[in-house]
Amino acid sequence: MFVADSSLNSQTGDCAIIRKSEIRRLVPFSDSTIARMERAGTFPRRFAIGTNNGRRTVVGWSRSAVLAWIESKQAAAEADS
Repeated sequence: MFVADSSLNSQTGDCAIIRKSEIRRLVPFSDSTIARMERAGTFPRRFAIGTNNGRRTVVGWSRSAVLAWIESKQAAAEADS
């Protein structure tokens, strides 16, 4: 089951998988920047969730992991100010 409902959050036990379109909405970085951050271990890693008619791997991110990452960035920014 794929859920990308933006009303869910990490406090509700959200185990939703989100796709790249939702990542773009949540995080103001380009695809290449996100990929670079994943490789560096500074952004939650995508994972395979299936294939598209056996040709391409379909990937997604844990919505709760991405929201936790955003919250940590907000907390760090508030601590610096």
